[in-house]
Amino acid sequence: MILTKDHYIQLKDGAFDGTSKDDLDNLFKTLAADPHRDSIVLHFHGGLVNVASATQTAENLTQRFQGINTYQVFFIWETGVTEVIQQEGGDVLGYIEAQLGQVGKEEVFQQLLMRVLQFAKAKVDSVNADGLRSVDGGLDLPDEADVWKEMHAPKDGREPFSDVQPALPDHEQLQDVEKQQFHDTLTQDPNPTLQVEVQKIMNGYRLTKQANGSTPQGATRGIEGGNPTATTSTLISPSVLEKMDQQSKETAARGIGAPAAFEFVIGQAFEVLSHVVDRFSQKTDHGLYPTVVEEILRAFYLSNTGKNVWDHIKQEAADAFNQPDHGGSAFLQNLNAYYQDDHHPHITLVGHSAGSIYICELLQHADKVLPPEVTFDVVFLAPACTSKLFADTLQACKDRITSIRIFAMSDQLEQADVIVPGVYTRSLLYLVSGLFEDAPDTPILGMKRFFSTEASFNKWPEIPLIFTYLSVSQHNNVWSLIDAGDGLSSHSKKHGDFYSEDVTLTSLGYILTNGL
Repeated sequence: MILTKDHYIQLKDGAFDGTSKDDLDNLFKTLAADPHRDSIVLHFHGGLVNVASATQTAENLTQRFQGINTYQVFFIWETGVTEVIQQEGGDVLGYIEAQLGQVGKEEVFQQLLMRVLQFAKAKVDSVNADGLRSVDGGLDLPDEADVWKEMHAPKDGREPFSDVQPALPDHEQLQDVEKQQFHDTLTQDPNPTLQVEVQKIMNGYRLTKQANGSTPQGATRGIEGGNPTATTSTLISPSVLEKMDQQSKETAARGIGAPAAFEFVIGQAFEVLSHVVDRFSQKTDHGLYPTVVEEILRAFYLSNTGKNVWDHIKQEAADAFNQPDHGGSAFLQNLNAYYQDDHHPHITLVGHSAGSIYICELLQHADKVLPPEVTFDVVFLAPACTSKLFADTLQACKDRITSIRIFAMSDQLEQADVIVPGVYTRSLLYLVSGLFEDAPDTPILGMKRFFSTEASFNKWPEIPLIFTYLSVSQHNNVWSLIDAGDGLSSHSKKHGDFYSEDVTLTSLGYILTNGL
């Protein structure tokens, strides 16, 4: 079924793009004359799909729900950054997966991963095995060959070291002897692969600077190598490469012959290990292997693995409402006029993944624009908004939400929804929580992990607030896989399933027909 402009709004960076304000006005004129004008559903797709995919989903949903007595409107949105990625032939999620896959092939990443895993596991073992130590008082390290084997052929077939429970006592830290052991292991490694690769990366970076005449900034694809025998390409963040280069120059100026770039990498690797240990002791880890991967990506690859893209996606949702002529603001103005014209429709907001961010922004701005009696039913599908954003929305305009239902996966399914096999072995929401948000293990609304009152989550004040709000009704949360009756069932097994999986859509159809 072809989607027409009286059923969708298309925006880029918050502004009209593909549709216009005149199209929006015509949409409301069509709505006013439609027999379904007393019931509206606004759909907000996730931020990691391209416009073509979002349009196809909208057309599928239009056909699926055409027999339901409701008027469907779709917000189709993108950012300038995501548009560039799409012009190169893919969607944003595919880009992130490809970037992570490329990082996983880098020798530097593999060497750092092996070494930090080796020490992190030894640290956990030292506590769980009654203080098991090597003869010199350092950690009793597992054999390198065993670590490599588990990395590339994990025992469970999915995630290396999934059988290790990385729990450490509160406030546990690396001891001085362990810090020295880590430094010595890297600097005295008889296999110089890491040091050689670091130097090749520096050579490639300097050649790139010479060719460009300046420091590369804002790279999304990484630094290209030159002579393959002397350089190598990398997706290490340009800011990290520049620090490596500057430290090398400063060391050379002082007449010190030590490989400064390598020492910089060792220092960063030590910070990675320290952060991993901190997360183990603070109970903010995502398992041994995913936590180590997240911290390496944070320290070395952050700008090239999707963090910047995710920030733009969140900004796009805010931009739609930050100017009176932007699409979100214009929609609310038209909706207000629709109410003033004596229309009082029942409105349901449905948002998948980052679409939940859009809905939170809409609710907060609607509270400033619409009459007090205007309220919304809200349906979130695997919401990727932070728990803090949702808590802020509740505190600002809780009375605007008549009823709510959140469909999401159990934590077991969330962990099994591998985004990049062999590199990042958890779901997209785990990646958002562990890497894309500013603090590791940031609570995400759609993660069952954070629907808890456990002490380890008490540092996040939004957790108990949301738990209390949603616990008023057992029907507010639907954790897949579940068959719990009309409007309460889902068989979604992956993050992307919720807007296409039949049982979930049957539940959504029931909600749109009968309400929450």
